[in-house]
Amino acid sequence: LDVIKLKNVNIRQKLVDKLEDCLQSILLDNQNVDTNWTTLRESIYDTATEILGPETKKHNDWFDENSVEIKQMMAEKSNLYNALQNDSKSSSKKTAFNNLRRSIQCKLRQMRESWLSRKAEEIRH
Repeated sequence: LDVIKLKNVNIRQKLVDKLEDCLQSILLDNQNVDTNWTTLRESIYDTATEILGPETKKHNDWFDENSVEIKQMMAEKSNLYNALQNDSKSSSKKTAFNNLRRSIQCKLRQMRESWLSRKAEEIRH
């Protein structure tokens, strides 16, 4: 669950309201504790998932700062890869894919290094 969203007061209140509604609507059987627990647990989890959603993958700061540029490069690489898969004997497509992959790796290293240099400068001063 994306619990970071709970920092937002509106979302937190929405979750509380939804949980109250959900818990009031649950019918518990006084005879079977295991069934009651499973029902309660699933209701709470389903409600929280509906409001908070799944946790999003976290990237390093240097990656997030350049995400638009990186996504464009990766999309182009994906397109070239698909074209290569459709025509695997094409040496020009293979060369283009390998060249792009190499340049992306180089660019990502440069982005990471420049970010690390800026961070090191910030720490020094």
